[in-house]
Amino acid sequence: MLTIRKASASSLRKGDLVFFKNRDGHPVIHRIVKKYTHNDVLTFQTRGDALIGFDGPVREEHILGKVCRVERGRRDLNLETARWRYMNYLRAMLSLSGSRLYFTLSTFKNLLA
Repeated sequence: MLTIRKASASSLRKGDLVFFKNRDGHPVIHRIVKKYTHNDVLTFQTRGDALIGFDGPVREEHILGKVCRVERGRRDLNLETARWRYMNYLRAMLSLSGSRLYFTLSTFKNLLA
């Protein structure tokens, strides 16, 4: 079970799990891996933890909320603690470097073929 609460886009950070509507209007929960401003609009790059590729840019108005708690069986994880914020940040950074490595290796493999 997830607990999702409203959060301002400016308060969101790399590593946060966000609930948003994708380009097709479907609800998605993915991790923020990059936060930037594009045409004066706060925009996020997100990625699912089990996915290789990134989502399209997510504009601040598409963010519905932030996952702040995960309950799994007897485990109750408060993602708002400093420990979990740090762990989620590391996960986002590893996600970025893993994708870059995958695409670099794929490109190299294609060059050899």
